[in-house]
Amino acid sequence: YSPLAPLRLPLSDSTLAEGKVYLTPEMLSVDDILDIEESPPRPRLQPDQEGGINEDVFIVRPPWSRMCWLEAIMGCPVAAHVDAGSIYSEPYLNGPQEIDKIPGPRDNGWMDLLVEYAFTLTDNANCRYYVSHPLMRGSIDLVAALIGYESLSFGLFDRPTEIRKLAELSTEVFMMVADALDAAVPATAGGRVSRFNMYAPGTVSITQCDASAAVSPRHYEEFFFPYDELTCKHFNYSIIPLHSEYLHTIDTFL
Repeated sequence: YSPLAPLRLPLSDSTLAEGKVYLTPEMLSVDDILDIEESPPRPRLQPDQEGGINEDVFIVRPPWSRMCWLEAIMGCPVAAHVDAGSIYSEPYLNGPQEIDKIPGPRDNGWMDLLVEYAFTLTDNANCRYYVSHPLMRGSIDLVAALIGYESLSFGLFDRPTEIRKLAELSTEVFMMVADALDAAVPATAGGRVSRFNMYAPGTVSITQCDASAAVSPRHYEEFFFPYDELTCKHFNYSIIPLHSEYLHTIDTFL
């Protein structure tokens, strides 16, 4: 990909974000960010194309993929670093024992904004593209996002019960958000097109377990795999992308 470019982020007050700014749902308007540039760029239909297909690839648009939707819904501060061209969440709990500080999914406005985004994309699509789920992080990733990697690592030994409760809550929020998005976006021929541009004849989710790079195979299997399995069973089809840093999860998956 080309080098990172500064982020052009229009705010609801008709200004552009500058420097480093912490976002709230009130600062963003779906109409303003609907066509915000994705990175990396996604395939777009050419003027003479129709039907949501570009050669042999489904044209897919998720709600703004750069946004940390699930982390924000669970209360994490979201920082936009305009000059660096990045948006990221920051942990805010001092440990898994502070689970009661996590807001209900509908208590902070991010959930409403995400569903509105999905509705607006659906209206805007007009057979030119398919609307998918955005990037949605799985149970271990959300735990790491909420408490940070250090608290995650120590918590496996010091607070195993609380870590499991946090993973369970993260899984529940994941499934609830996915179900809300599916309710907002009509099915396509009885199925869904994922953000990996693939069709499945039923519900489909893409979860991930990137943070498993920080734990042992035994700890991943004991603490987090049951929740990834629960997530996958909730949908007809599921995808979990893997990277070289955590192929130690392969035996557990198989």
